[in-house]
Amino acid sequence: MFPHEAAIDRARLEAHGMECFTKDEMTIQVHNFYSQALGGVKLQVRANDFEKAAEILGESVDLELETIRDDYSESSIKCPNCMSGNVTILRINRIWSLVVLMLVALPIPFRMRKVHCYDCQSQFKIK
Repeated sequence: MFPHEAAIDRARLEAHGMECFTKDEMTIQVHNFYSQALGGVKLQVRANDFEKAAEILGESVDLELETIRDDYSESSIKCPNCMSGNVTILRINRIWSLVVLMLVALPIPFRMRKVHCYDCQSQFKIK
């Protein structure tokens, strides 16, 4: 078991009022290549709580994920491909600015006139 999985299971058990401990969690977080050798993080509970813990962790948790769609209809810039307003203006061309910085040793930003659409992942120029 990985540390993030142990943390989730530990939180589920503690939410039911059970006392639990993790073993080898810090060792695996610091030296993650020891995970296979140590057998992963071990979640420990008291012997009299074992059956209840196994029952709680055996339950599958179904999370219903809803897609949250923000309304960007009032945006002044629209993507010409998908007509979405979920866009951002790319203001500085980082590649050219980095080249000039390396050659001249002065940080001179080069302006761009491009817009990136988050819905269709396209880029277009501002007219």
